[in-house]
Amino acid sequence: MENEQKIMRFLLGEMAEAERFDLEKQFIADANLFDQLKVVEDELIERYVRGWMEPSELSTFEKNFLTSTKRRGRVEFSRQLVSRLDEQREAAFAVKKTAAVVSGDRSVWDRFAAFFLTRKSAMAGAVAVVVALLGS
Repeated sequence: MENEQKIMRFLLGEMAEAERFDLEKQFIADANLFDQLKVVEDELIERYVRGWMEPSELSTFEKNFLTSTKRRGRVEFSRQLVSRLDEQREAAFAVKKTAAVVSGDRSVWDRFAAFFLTRKSAMAGAVAVVVALLGS
């Protein structure tokens, strides 16, 4: 967790130059730390693309992280990927919902409403109400 916070500060340009230089040397020497950098960077980009950042962090991200063409390209790629995944999730939900209706896997309330919305059932219901009223 401490490394994650340090890496976040590094990526957002919130470190003194000497501390930044030391951390860069650690990234070169430690492959696991470098992998952690990439994970934190991906999470940071996803939070930006999805709009999950606080205004102050958003401002810092845009000012200090989006300084290179490569980083802006990664953000744009992530934006397209997230958009595509959201579209596929919505399409899958629509297909599932349609399949449930077609297969008859409907809620009790849907069935109840459908029963009374058909012409024969509506007429039978009206006759039943009239008979009940006359009987009382």
